[in-house]
Amino acid sequence: MQVVLDCSVAVSWFFADESNPGADRVREALRLEPGVVPAIWPVEIANVLAMAARRGRISVADMQGFLADARDLPIRIDRGGWDTLTRSVELASQEGLSVYDAMYLELAIREQRPLATFDKQLIEAARRHSLYCALL
Repeated sequence: MQVVLDCSVAVSWFFADESNPGADRVREALRLEPGVVPAIWPVEIANVLAMAARRGRISVADMQGFLADARDLPIRIDRGGWDTLTRSVELASQEGLSVYDAMYLELAIREQRPLATFDKQLIEAARRHSLYCALL
């Protein structure tokens, strides 16, 4: 089952105190079938890791290692385009989401894939569209 992978699930793999059995199941599922993410995903991952390094939660070396790990995950980055952005803005308005989060939902809807996220608003939106990831 190919899932749309939200940043919130992926970063739990990098921080021991955020470890989650559901997230681990998603990671295992990626071994069978690659995930898919919107174009914003690498930037979100990098930002979370950079903020963690800035706050002293991880070292710069850890950040660089985690970025390499993220790059090596079996995922496809969907490049979208202006139509994707337009639909994401509409979904953000309809669902009360940020445009960033709506990009994940738009991708899940467009590709009819379950959405793996820990974001409560995004979970509810995915459920309304019957696209919430059962592994979590």
